Amino acid sequence: MEHLSYPIGKFTRPTEFDEVAVSSWLETIRHAPMIIRSLVSKLSPEQMAKSYRPDGWSIQTIVHHLADMHMNAFLRCKLALAEENPVVMAVPEKAFAVQADGMTGVEDSLKILEGVHARWSVLLQSLSREQWDRGFVHPANQRVMSLHFTLAMYAWHAQHHIEHIKLAIAEPH
Repeated sequence: MEHLSYPIGKFTRPTEFDEVAVSSWLETIRHAPMIIRSLVSKLSPEQMAKSYRPDGWSIQTIVHHLADMHMNAFLRCKLALAEENPVVMAVPEKAFAVQADGMTGVEDSLKILEGVHARWSVLLQSLSREQWDRGFVHPANQRVMSLHFTLAMYAWHAQHHIEHIKLAIAEPH
């Protein structure tokens, strides 16, 4: 079951934030919405309701989740650039997933992902070396999460859920 829950492995905190790694993560952020749209655009509502594992989220829920979480991450980055180590709010992912807007088709969430990722990419590409070290404090761990770390984590997050969508398409549950 672990390979279904974490098809690309669990996120591991990078020890290096070199230009090659940052460039790769930026490419993931830039292209993830296009990949997601290409995977789901021709799926029927029945296929969108399929999951990557028993009791896992449906493809539809994953797309809405990505829009929610990446919108929040983009705003956290902007806040980190505007304030000195702001404390951000934790997001109750499971509670978000069951709200009415998550029970609709995914077109609006795909548009959110496309817009947020386009703006996020521009923002991140504009950062100076010093700005990459800025960050925010997450209430769960009470430590500063740099923008380097945030980029790495959300690039992983996008890839993680893209693989879930692929699994649900290939072997739906």
